[in-house]
Amino acid sequence: MQIDLCEFSNKTRAKNAYRNYISLIREYAQKYGIPLTLDTNAKRGVKTHNWVTHNLGNTDHSDPYDYLSSIGVSKAQFAHDIANGVGGKALVAKKPAKSASNKSTCVKKSGTFILGKALKQHTSPHISAPAIAKLPKGSAVKYDAVLQGPKRLWLRQRRANGYGYIVGKDKYGKTMGQFKKY
Repeated sequence: MQIDLCEFSNKTRAKNAYRNYISLIREYAQKYGIPLTLDTNAKRGVKTHNWVTHNLGNTDHSDPYDYLSSIGVSKAQFAHDIANGVGGKALVAKKPAKSASNKSTCVKKSGTFILGKALKQHTSPHISAPAIAKLPKGSAVKYDAVLQGPKRLWLRQRRANGYGYIVGKDKYGKTMGQFKKY
């Protein structure tokens, strides 16, 4: 996770922004199960632009360390505050909330879904399931049920030889088109 910090010349505003910055980092880390670690070699955790510059490249940014130093926050303090909050106690990031089961829950619900982009229709409600077809943007898919899986909302379409499944909402909750009821 990487979030930018607004810079202020006014020390009071800068400290308030820093507290809000730490709170936001911790909130999103908690919500999405991201470790409260700073600039480690691990794939997951909080990463600064400085870390990205030295580990991934394609940028020359080195923030936020110079700015943090100007408001009296060291790298060690920054890491401590991410892990513990400003003046707070340690918070262990929870795993993202999961449904009680990894199985999809099917609910009979009819409608039409207009694809906002080209999408694959699968043989089962799993992103790795074989594709039946690739439907172009603007296609209208009539569905007879919705299935809320652990990550995605799937739409079930009756086909001549069974069912086809298409993603209605991706794993981030983004709608992949427009829902119409009939």
